[in-house]
Amino acid sequence: MKKEDLLKAVGGADDRFIAEAAPKKINFKNRAPRYPMRLMTAAACLCIVAAVFFGYWLISPARLQKISLGTVGFSGEGAGAHTPVVRDISEYTTGNPWSAEMKLKRLPVYKNTQSLSYDELLSTVRKTAEKSGAQIKSVTQENLPECEWVVSENSLYAVRAETDIGLISAFATGGVSINFSEPVAGNGTGRDAAGYFIEKYSSVIGFKNPVLCVTSDYDINGGESAEYRVYDGSGGDLKRVKSYNFGSVFFDINENGGLESIRISSVDGAKKLGDYPIISYKEAEKLLLGGEYISGSADGIENGVVTREKIKKVELVYSIDPMDAYFAPYYRFYVELDRSPAAGFKCYGEFDVPAVNSKYISN
Repeated sequence: MKKEDLLKAVGGADDRFIAEAAPKKINFKNRAPRYPMRLMTAAACLCIVAAVFFGYWLISPARLQKISLGTVGFSGEGAGAHTPVVRDISEYTTGNPWSAEMKLKRLPVYKNTQSLSYDELLSTVRKTAEKSGAQIKSVTQENLPECEWVVSENSLYAVRAETDIGLISAFATGGVSINFSEPVAGNGTGRDAAGYFIEKYSSVIGFKNPVLCVTSDYDINGGESAEYRVYDGSGGDLKRVKSYNFGSVFFDINENGGLESIRISSVDGAKKLGDYPIISYKEAEKLLLGGEYISGSADGIENGVVTREKIKKVELVYSIDPMDAYFAPYYRFYVELDRSPAAGFKCYGEFDVPAVNSKYISN
């Protein structure tokens, strides 16, 4: 059947519908040229390229300022000051997420400005009180005395609030602490208690994937002590390294399983200088063997010289002590010391080597 016969069979079609169904005819002679649109597209592409180039220029290694770090033989309370005592280094587990297989080429460096304002610290105190279910009774401000070390841009040190559960403090560095008036009863002791408190104070912690790290060592009398640390294990390598070093939460749990305090790390009060190129741990090991290190344990080895067979473990860590001028990454080498505090135990010194490429270190 022809299309004309089909139309007749159905009674014909309205000419109006046929006209609406017909393809539109375009008058190319009267159509506006496309050149302005092409020019706008090209201009937009150039803007994107320029923005990317400018962003790279801002973070280019050539624009990174030099930083001043510690010196050989440093004996303060920050980098390289701790000396773990254990039967063997394999017992000393820190839970550090860093591994030598990570392909990290740059890491952030911060200047310790301690620049948070009173209002910002007060807001942090109030939020922490709300999350922990505490009622604030009074608020005080604490300043640094002029005779003390000062790395901050002003003298503000902390804002503290007396509450019905204890003292809540927010520090100019960005850290927060909750010191309970009475130990909070838990469920069990040690790791079990820590797991209970992680769940109980989940709103205070705010982690998507909390990872518990239990680090144990001994004193000179053989008494064991443990540190309970939690960080957010979600995300990629860099995010986990940053969470472990900048955002860890510490639970101070007594031998009865009671929670005495919560300490929350933060570098919110610091100024990020940029992402600095870093060396490999193998390069850092060469510097260590050459005597370039920061440690409070140099007197524990003969002539302060580290030998390869004495190196037992390596980690990547940050020192974020309030006394540090900069928060920078280090490779921490655990070196077996010549002295032993007690029979059956070994003492390990922490020897830190800056992970930042030396061309960005001024001393």
